[in-house]
Amino acid sequence: MGIHLERALCFCTLLILTQGLEIPDPEHIDYIRQQARAVINSTVSLHCGSSMPTLFIWVFSKTDSDNNEAIAYNYGLGPKTLPLADTLGILWVPPDPDIESPTTQNSR
Repeated sequence: MGIHLERALCFCTLLILTQGLEIPDPEHIDYIRQQARAVINSTVSLHCGSSMPTLFIWVFSKTDSDNNEAIAYNYGLGPKTLPLADTLGILWVPPDPDIESPTTQNSR
């Protein structure tokens, strides 16, 4: 019972041309796309390599929907979560790549 998570995507180095955003090395961009399925309030882990990416966006799609909604992102100023994340359960994005244990806080 519950809403199923159809797609959770992590675009680990999403290139967005936003005013004020500087890409350290635009010639070296690694795009990583992952998909996970889960029930809301269950655990989903997305791994984007051995270190926290400088730029990423994590999106959510309901079953049978092509609509992707962002739930977390980092545009180079630290990870942030969006209000939709609170409706899905506890979302944890590590502020430091060396941290491995999830906490119960959202970092808005």
